[in-house]
Amino acid sequence: MTKRFLLVCLSVLVVTLTAVMALRRSQPQTAPRAASAAPLTAASPRTQEPPRPTAGAAADERKVTTREAAKSSRRIVLARCRAVDVREVAGGNIFTFYEFDVLEELKGGAGEAGLTLRLLGGRVGNAEVTRVLDVDFVPARKYVLLLGEENVAGYPTISAQSVFQVMTSPLDKSEVISPPPTGMALYKAQGGRKYSATPELLPLEDFLLSLKKL
Repeated sequence: MTKRFLLVCLSVLVVTLTAVMALRRSQPQTAPRAASAAPLTAASPRTQEPPRPTAGAAADERKVTTREAAKSSRRIVLARCRAVDVREVAGGNIFTFYEFDVLEELKGGAGEAGLTLRLLGGRVGNAEVTRVLDVDFVPARKYVLLLGEENVAGYPTISAQSVFQVMTSPLDKSEVISPPPTGMALYKAQGGRKYSATPELLPLEDFLLSLKKL
C-alpha cells in the first residue's frame, strides 16, 4: 500500500509540473529592459518643445518699413555730416553729437541750414556707454534722414530704419543709397516711371523723388 501511495503522489507531481510548464510556455514573453538604454536628449521632440514667444516679442522683432517711417516723420532731409563730438554730461551719461549741413529739405523744417542729432552712447577716456543706435555717421558723407519728433532736450529723434547712406555705385560712379528702402513705391527721376521691383542700387535722385510722392 505504501508503494502504491508513493506512485500515486509521484504521478500527481509529474502532472502538476507538466501543467505548470505548459502554462508558462503559453504566456507572452516580456522583453527585458535594457540596462544601457541611452537617455533621451534635448534634441528629442518628445522631451523639448519649441520655445514659445514671449508677450511683445513679435512687436520687438517687427521692423518699420521706409514708407511707415517716412509717413510718421516730422522732417526728411538730405544732409552731409559735418562733425562728430562725444561728451560726458552731468550724471555720467555720455552722448555723441552729430552735426549736419542740410543740402535738401524734403519734408518739414523751416529752411534751417543745419541740424544736430544727440544720441546716447560713446566713449570719453576710459568711460564708455553703449550706443543706443548702431549707426556710424562719418564726417563728409551724405545721408537721407527721416527725423521724428524732438525729444525733451530739443533734439530730433531717429531710428536705425530711418537712416540711408549715400554711396558711390561701383557700376557708373553715380550716387545710390544704402540700404534699399522697403514698403514703398519707387519712381525714376528721369521720366517718372514706376519701378516694378526695388533695385539693389537705387539712385539717390530716384529715392528723393519717391519720398516726395508719399
